[in-house]
Amino acid sequence: MECQRKILLSNKIKKNFLLTNESLGYVAGWETEEETFCMGITASTDHVLLGLEVVGFFCQLRESLDKNELLDICEQKYGSLKLDLENPVVLFVWKENDGVNIIAKSYSSYYATLFDLDVSDIDSNPAVLVRARGHVPLILEMASDPDTLKENIELAVEKLRTIFQSQMVAFILHDSNYIVHSSQEGSTMNLKELIKIANENESSENLKMKKNLKKKCPVNFDILLQTSGDAALENNFNHSVVIHCQRREFRCISLSVPLDVVVVGFESSCTDTIYNLLQSAVDHQLSQISQCLLTYVKSIESLLPLPHHFYPDMWEFPVTLIYPSNKADKELENYRKELHKELLLPVDRPFLRKLNACDFSVVSPSGHLINPHEGLNPSG
Repeated sequence: MECQRKILLSNKIKKNFLLTNESLGYVAGWETEEETFCMGITASTDHVLLGLEVVGFFCQLRESLDKNELLDICEQKYGSLKLDLENPVVLFVWKENDGVNIIAKSYSSYYATLFDLDVSDIDSNPAVLVRARGHVPLILEMASDPDTLKENIELAVEKLRTIFQSQMVAFILHDSNYIVHSSQEGSTMNLKELIKIANENESSENLKMKKNLKKKCPVNFDILLQTSGDAALENNFNHSVVIHCQRREFRCISLSVPLDVVVVGFESSCTDTIYNLLQSAVDHQLSQISQCLLTYVKSIESLLPLPHHFYPDMWEFPVTLIYPSNKADKELENYRKELHKELLLPVDRPFLRKLNACDFSVVSPSGHLINPHEGLNPSG
């Protein structure tokens, strides 16, 4: 029996399967009423961009199997992935003659059945990247006791997260006066119209270069914290002043923490959807920043958690990672190896080195091409 839903498969997924031997993992993409877009594979959902979702999973086989054997594999593997999907897409993959074969099925765990799905390749990616950047002050009270210092870090970051979870945060379209904020719920403005506004401030030369790029350039926003208006007033209350006095010596440090998030939208996405995605992405990045500070707590006075975007060749979308500013690539080698495993990237390619971070600029600042392999060890 063939299901009516159609599977649209990114060509880059095939390239990724040729480079990995991972037997089981997640398929990321999105769904419409009649179609499921399968745009990437990963062994972990931790680094999937907001706006994408897990639409199913893949099983890599040694050879072609019959339907009953495929169903047995689904029943064995489905539980280990902890998917909350009624009918996930399953990509069964096997390599043959230096190529890769992929068939798609719809799996029902309730009825223990597999349905055939019609698969088509797609060459273009219809999604739109949306990026927001800014700096926030993070004030930390220092302590000689490591556990106390860790508690102070968690409290300081949690305060920032509370601010960004409120309606005080807004996003202003770069080089324009258009602001996306919480009170726009129900707005008819969509991302396609925002792109048009952004393009009005771009030179025709830059727009032409962007169209010829193989990788997507995002729509850029700046992060704005509102200190006036209804959103800010909602966080203030009229009350009697209570003063607490505590005599003690303490030392604080102030970090200007950079935030740089990327989410996935579509031309039809309305502004409140974009707002919610960016707000959630900032909250998630603050959690990653907290984890970075806690991991390198011994050198906290000399480090700054920095977001880096990477755009591997076999990925349709970038991945954002937080690296400490005071650690060289060599010192992060073991961490990168783990990331390569999670992202199903070959370990002998330096995809995730700081030097290879993507700044999404149309032209390289140096004006010339850089060889990412020059002077790099084959350790990823």
